[in-house]
Amino acid sequence: MFSNVLSCPLIHGTSGLPVEVVGLIIAYYMEDADFLEPSLMNSANRRLLCSAPLCHLLSLRLLSKSWNDAIIPFVYKDLYLATPAMCMGILLSFNGSHRFAIFSGLRKICLSGVVFVSECVKHGSSLGGSNGNQDGRCIPGNVTNHSAIGMDLEAELIGVCGGSLEELDSILFHSVGFSPDLRVAIGGMEKLKALGIVGGMFRNTWNDSDSLVSLLNSTPSLESLSIRCASLACLKLDVGALPNLVHLCLVVERNNVGAFVDLCESEGRNVRFLELTIAAGRDQAGPIVLALKHSLEAVFIDPSPSRLPTDVLDLTFPRLRVLRCVRCDSTPASYSWLRIPVYQTMEVLVTSYRHANGYWKNLLDLMQYVPVVLPPKFKTILFVNSRGPELYDDELVQAFRYYGIKCMFTYHLTYKEVIGDELLACMAADVVILFVAF
Repeated sequence: MFSNVLSCPLIHGTSGLPVEVVGLIIAYYMEDADFLEPSLMNSANRRLLCSAPLCHLLSLRLLSKSWNDAIIPFVYKDLYLATPAMCMGILLSFNGSHRFAIFSGLRKICLSGVVFVSECVKHGSSLGGSNGNQDGRCIPGNVTNHSAIGMDLEAELIGVCGGSLEELDSILFHSVGFSPDLRVAIGGMEKLKALGIVGGMFRNTWNDSDSLVSLLNSTPSLESLSIRCASLACLKLDVGALPNLVHLCLVVERNNVGAFVDLCESEGRNVRFLELTIAAGRDQAGPIVLALKHSLEAVFIDPSPSRLPTDVLDLTFPRLRVLRCVRCDSTPASYSWLRIPVYQTMEVLVTSYRHANGYWKNLLDLMQYVPVVLPPKFKTILFVNSRGPELYDDELVQAFRYYGIKCMFTYHLTYKEVIGDELLACMAADVVILFVAF
């Protein structure tokens, strides 16, 4: 509704409204706007405003100073940039006299469609055959795509606005790799807390592990690291690299699992929250979890319990208290997974209302007739959904309450919220969780 209101010619008669009133109008507009929703598989993701409403809001800045002042906090906090033109527009804004007022609140940039071209490709060197390297794996064939964001442009963008950025997502067209200039730019981001790297998932894609290692060795402030690409050769970092890393989100394939084991077995690794999407090689992923056994407080593996590595099932993790999954792939009658040792320290289960509420309703119905032993410390279940605490399923709440389990509803939780003190405080105080949606 409000998107239509802002498109109406009458909006041009509102240029004299106070900034507070304009802010309310925009807030209602944002409720109806299109967002890129966060991935259910990654707690470092947050929803981002899509390009169309973003451009629409930017056009309304020209109405008056009150509109300009009200729009800036909504638009220039998290930016999703998918074309070179959008990146150039941001760079031009930085050259303006009001750049501090505009960009001082910028905290996250997501760049989609970045292209990496290795040095050997730039200089025409052979990689061992047509479109391949010495191992026969392919390199990106479309390195001249004019819709792609070059790494020189990404480096320039980070160079001018990286001082305030806390989160950076780089979604690459094909190969994962980082040019020397981009590594320097990202390494200079002193406030960077979360880094997301997404590449192609074709198993024969060539990825530059060496440049990724160099990048990670130069980002000591990172708290969260997400990597999604099909193959990596090695991720052996310097001793003491990533000293502040507490959240790790990995998409595991047979051709990258060895590199991820290297990463997790590094000396001093103290990851508290591990999220694994195991696309292939379930049992090969076991060493990743085992390497972090003594530091893990929260784990996400989906679907559960079938994707849990066999080596992990019979282990007890001393600090593990939160388990997260999107869905349970067991039948309600096959409830024996609740007695698996790895679940016995679970205090909180975070799951998707859309994908899991039916399973739990069926299991709770079954428990009226069959004695099902729940994990002894299991006291809270959180159902994540797009409406947050506004969604209230009384049937679930009452059924869980009968077994002494608190049932709550919330928005998508970030990694900080999953392992933070706020989550425990909310549960102890028996209050509704009101984490914001964006």
